Amino acid sequence: MTALFRHFWAFGALLALFLLSGGGCARRPQPPSSSPPAAPPAPVTLVPAAELKKAVPRLPAPFQPVLFLERPGTVTYHVRKGGSLAATLSVRDLSGKDSVRRGLFQGAGQEVQGYPAVPTSMGGGLAVLVGDRFQVEVVSLSPSVGQKRRDAWLDAFDYARLAALARAAR
Repeated sequence: MTALFRHFWAFGALLALFLLSGGGCARRPQPPSSSPPAAPPAPVTLVPAAELKKAVPRLPAPFQPVLFLERPGTVTYHVRKGGSLAATLSVRDLSGKDSVRRGLFQGAGQEVQGYPAVPTSMGGGLAVLVGDRFQVEVVSLSPSVGQKRRDAWLDAFDYARLAALARAAR
């Protein structure tokens, strides 16, 4: 009886190893698809920062914009007043970020020069979607940059240039 028990135990152990290793789960062949395979997404080409910088407005004294970040698809300025950080100005290329564009600007309740605008997650900021591609943003970080000044800076961006870049990239 013990010899028979050993054989069943060995057979059970081998069967368990076989099933756990996936050998008992053979893949069924898939029927051929009638549609061609999906093409990989086209690579995203971001607008050079040098082009985006041309759309950023010049600011009156005593505000001093200092270039903080410059890379393809993004340009950000820190605006200083008397040595303190007062605001940020930025332009971002949102190519390839469809969900961000749709989620952030869908149902925007404001407009700047005819483009949808929404408050930013940081208080005191407003973001504008230009040409369904570029996000222009001004964020106030100091009481010296109130809503009136922030709105004037937003109005001073070169939206026509950004809209032309968006059209040219399509």
